[in-house]
Amino acid sequence: MPSATVHVSEGEQSASAQEVQDYPQSDTEISQTRESERPHHFGQSEFTRLHSQWAHMNSRTVHDAPDKEEKWGRYHAVYREARKRWTNVPYHKIAQEIRAWAKQEAQPLRIGDFGCGEGLLFQELRSMADYSDVVQSFVSFDHHIPVEGSEARQARGEHLVEMDFNNRRALRPYMGNDWMDLNCAVFSLSLMSRDWASVFSDIIPALLSTSRANRIFICEATSHDSKLQRLSELLKGNRYELLTAQPETFGNPSFTLLVAQYCPLQVPRNVATHH
Repeated sequence: MPSATVHVSEGEQSASAQEVQDYPQSDTEISQTRESERPHHFGQSEFTRLHSQWAHMNSRTVHDAPDKEEKWGRYHAVYREARKRWTNVPYHKIAQEIRAWAKQEAQPLRIGDFGCGEGLLFQELRSMADYSDVVQSFVSFDHHIPVEGSEARQARGEHLVEMDFNNRRALRPYMGNDWMDLNCAVFSLSLMSRDWASVFSDIIPALLSTSRANRIFICEATSHDSKLQRLSELLKGNRYELLTAQPETFGNPSFTLLVAQYCPLQVPRNVATHH
């Protein structure tokens, strides 16, 4: 089984909730921020600044960065601090949605968590008393998977794949494994890079089974209105139907959850996947 072997450096975030904005600014503000201002944009937490910087980079650039161990270690540290001030954390919400769908299907799911970080979604599901009824297999993908705790995560049934999940070629070494045939994909605050839309042309068709219904769960900051609109278009253009007329918005800061199900009989629309 593949495992992560990268060392993580730790960091701390001490700014108060009143002093900082704990999630990226709106799409308009991100696009108007000059390169020289991005690392020091006033009113933002370090968590927000990292998201804003990566939004201007291609996924491969983020993945191949020489200081990625330090950067991702820092990111996980400030993310832990930011969550303490959120009224509702996305992975909690997504775990409940996945559980409800598994119960509806009356069979456990084959789940892929794209941008898994420290494995929080897996931990949330694993803590459920009916875990075996909800999860058949669980694969965690990320640019950087902390080595600390990785053995314990695998021992509990979590498959770890460290890769640039915008790059289909990086999947090749893993495609012979049964657990790579997914019917549930999660992107929770993880579509960060400038070329995020490529997952719809490269990764989703390669990994999500079309032999039966599959679903995609995507959570984004509500302030990213144009990105959310683009996501809706891409889902519909790739034979996915949004399950609610209006995506659900929750929490403070505000997040929006898109849940879409594959519809094999729907004629695909000609929607480009560049961003």
